[in-house]
Amino acid sequence: MSEETKVNGWTYVDEDTPDVDEHLQKLPLQIRVYEISGPLFFGAASVIEEIVVKDFTTCLVLRMRSVPALDSTALNALKDLVQVCESKGITIVFSHVNDQPMKVMKKAGFIELVGKVNFQHSISAALDRAEEIIHK
Repeated sequence: MSEETKVNGWTYVDEDTPDVDEHLQKLPLQIRVYEISGPLFFGAASVIEEIVVKDFTTCLVLRMRSVPALDSTALNALKDLVQVCESKGITIVFSHVNDQPMKVMKKAGFIELVGKVNFQHSISAALDRAEEIIHK
């Protein structure tokens, strides 16, 4: 089961990159987006450690539309990530958290830790929130 869980960062290109795919969304460099797919259980929680934030990152968006389940071990890994990000002045925004992971997060007080405003229903809303954060 753990090999089914993956974390993928979005591809970042600049205007000078040849063959820029026109359907790629252009984002400010301060916003990093990672998509997590698969269940986040004990054996797969280590994928969260694959999330890398650059020195210029101000906002990290975690797209979780493909995460059907979350356990306490993975939640602890997310808490650790939040602490690391906070220490670097980075805000985390969650996109499309499914029902079961959201219930685990609510029960553990994780939503209050991150801030309810940083949980968005779609990637578009999450990116809008990220833009607000970097333009504060």
